[in-house]
Amino acid sequence: MRSFFIILFMMMVLIPIHAKAVTTIALINEDFSTGAGVVTGTTWSHNGLNWVWSNVTGSVSPNGSEVYDRNGSTARNMPTSHGGFEVFSQTSGSEPTSGSIWQVAVTVVLPTNHPAIWDGNTISFDMGYRSAVSSSSFQLYNVTDARSIVSQSITGSVGSWKNYSFNPVFTDADAGDTLQLIWKDTAAGSIPRASGLEVGAVVFNAIPEPSTLSILAFGLGGLALVCRRCS
Repeated sequence: MRSFFIILFMMMVLIPIHAKAVTTIALINEDFSTGAGVVTGTTWSHNGLNWVWSNVTGSVSPNGSEVYDRNGSTARNMPTSHGGFEVFSQTSGSEPTSGSIWQVAVTVVLPTNHPAIWDGNTISFDMGYRSAVSSSSFQLYNVTDARSIVSQSITGSVGSWKNYSFNPVFTDADAGDTLQLIWKDTAAGSIPRASGLEVGAVVFNAIPEPSTLSILAFGLGGLALVCRRCS
């Protein structure tokens, strides 16, 4: 019976402490609202992160980018609460109808100090089409382990922005791993400006603490064991 009260007391102490200790780590919080940042070659840098665009397949590579602040949101059919980022191909002739696949990738590193399970992680972003886009996708990729954590096709139409959100789960083995958030677009068409990728309001939050439910389950398991021994 004494053990019963000890475990009950620990639960009463640990759960309130955990509620206060939960800390959200903002790995990415980019809404493009100011239009700031520096473009160097095929990289846009802002807030310590590098957004790199490239041609995955096909003969047409993206050769330019634009960052729109809130003032340009209406003209670009974006939500007025934030700006956006676009990668495009500007040419003087027609684009091949077969199209090319472009991608934009940003890299982050998970902190090393966390327990076995991260609970409450969130990734959200807005994504839209410009002209001559036939398909899009998003992927959260663990570069260190060479594995995909999230893979999602993106649907939409020109001038239509949609919000997407995911809740990836990480384990202790992911501590310190390098992750990439990758957006891909198929820029197919036969127009001089075959615009593709548009992304806005990218948020990636991680919560490296065990959940209250985990603590509660641990305590209840201990109580059950004590009760079993007493019976």
